[in-house]
Amino acid sequence: MDVVLRKLSGIRRVFFPVIPVVVTFFAYLNVFFIGYIWDDNFFLIQGIRSFRHFSLVGGQGVYYRPFVGVTLGVDHMLWGWKPWGYHLTNLVFHCINVLLVFWVVSILLEKDEQRDWVALSAALLFGLYPLSTESVCWISGRTDVLAFTFLMLGVALHLLYRIKNKRWLLALAAFSFLLTLFSKEVGLAFLLLVPFLDVVVLGFPRSKRWKTLLSYFPYLAVLLLYLY
Repeated sequence: MDVVLRKLSGIRRVFFPVIPVVVTFFAYLNVFFIGYIWDDNFFLIQGIRSFRHFSLVGGQGVYYRPFVGVTLGVDHMLWGWKPWGYHLTNLVFHCINVLLVFWVVSILLEKDEQRDWVALSAALLFGLYPLSTESVCWISGRTDVLAFTFLMLGVALHLLYRIKNKRWLLALAAFSFLLTLFSKEVGLAFLLLVPFLDVVVLGFPRSKRWKTLLSYFPYLAVLLLYLY
């Protein structure tokens, strides 16, 4: 019986992360027939222009979102002006976000016997959440999709750093924080979310208090770089 349960657990570990990704992708198949929406043309031209004149020390226009311009520029090289290619990129990043939600929930519930089922439910709810439709189907709404990608990736890497105490994980988390800021200003929420998870979920033992506080310094350095 124990052998059977272990095999079933192994099957869940492999297939459960895939299920919400596949369901989400097929739920959004109609996006390939939408074409451009609203002011997509204007934002695409602006994004491609910023890609051609990419700079980390300054931006054009009201917003500074260089990584969005990079993705639009790469799309333009791959697909030209064919809208379905840009929609494909949005959908791929949304599916990555679904996978990241599953991963983060699994980390947070590492010792819970029901973690696979909870992670599956959370990933499905996120992937099919109606209010996400605008960001996924509107090419210019890629800012939200990208920001969430690197926000969740940074959170996952920070949680793994707290668990495994590997400095390279902290470095990758800081880099993810930088990319989420380069995608949209809402990425600043990372600075609130990480301490919240540290205190409420992982705990803040006195013996590791200073070490945990010191782990925030790379994020503050990234913030200063971004503001500069």
